[in-house]
Amino acid sequence: MKTSEEIKASIATGIKDGQSEVKDRVVAHYTEKELERRSNLIIKGLDKLESLEQERDRIKPDQIAVNDQGQEQSSTYSKANFEKLKKAREAVGKLSKALNAAIEQGSQQDYEKLEKTLK
Repeated sequence: MKTSEEIKASIATGIKDGQSEVKDRVVAHYTEKELERRSNLIIKGLDKLESLEQERDRIKPDQIAVNDQGQEQSSTYSKANFEKLKKAREAVGKLSKALNAAIEQGSQQDYEKLEKTLK
């Protein structure tokens, strides 16, 4: 049976010898933290992209030309409505580009750009 002094010495040795394990745990902790942050950005980006696409798709032509029988011949956008559509398309394109860069290349700069785009 070990004495309390032997146990204390074994603990001290275990702690000293475990330094590389401590480093590994710290690296794993911060790696997991960054992976979680990046995953959340991608999820948030995908949710926002879906929302922007739905918003864009709701913008419909607001000027309708009809013939003498009342049948629709053509439909167009007013200038104001076209500007809304244009801005919606740009927002979808910008977010889509940032998302694709983060997913495909995955550099720190790509994720920072995605985070900035989501604000």
